[in-house]
Amino acid sequence: MLKARLLRLDDQAHEHTHDHHQLVLSLTGRAEFEVNGRGGEVYFQNLLSYAGAELERYGSDPLLARALGGVLLRALHLRLFGEQTGRLPGGLDLERLDGYIVEHLARRISVAELAQVACLSPSHFHAQFKDSVGLTPHQYLLKTRLDSASRLLRESGLPLIRIAEECGFSSQSALTTAMRRYLGLTPKRVRTAQ
Repeated sequence: MLKARLLRLDDQAHEHTHDHHQLVLSLTGRAEFEVNGRGGEVYFQNLLSYAGAELERYGSDPLLARALGGVLLRALHLRLFGEQTGRLPGGLDLERLDGYIVEHLARRISVAELAQVACLSPSHFHAQFKDSVGLTPHQYLLKTRLDSASRLLRESGLPLIRIAEECGFSSQSALTTAMRRYLGLTPKRVRTAQ
């Protein structure tokens, strides 16, 4: 759930951590932040001034706080990424997720990691992904791994153990078991069925 609130920040720099995401925007003056070694400033002052005035006037209204949080987050997203194609009905950027999956296919990828790429909590991401794609994130990852392994079997002469490693399977037998279970074929049959 997104929620906006108006706070005065200390003049002194400090560090803190918590178990939720937060977005801090400056209504007046300047606020520079660094997160995981990356920092910077984003400007959209007119919208921030409006949001600040409304929060100052009606800050105790929880619906307003949620709505303004959503508006500010969407405006920031558009400033940073612009309009993008490849979005699913729920707003998930499947092209971005696919790119991340392909880049990291050789290792274990958690649902929490994919949720972070989508800028959502794991539970919200899981529900939104399943509603939009029709598969759970885990099922989608497995399908992507099997599709990639099948393509490599058909188009390359790589040994089965190497294909298993490149597609994120723990072993050659894990790849064989998954192919037999979900595709009804062994790797040998996939390779020879041109």
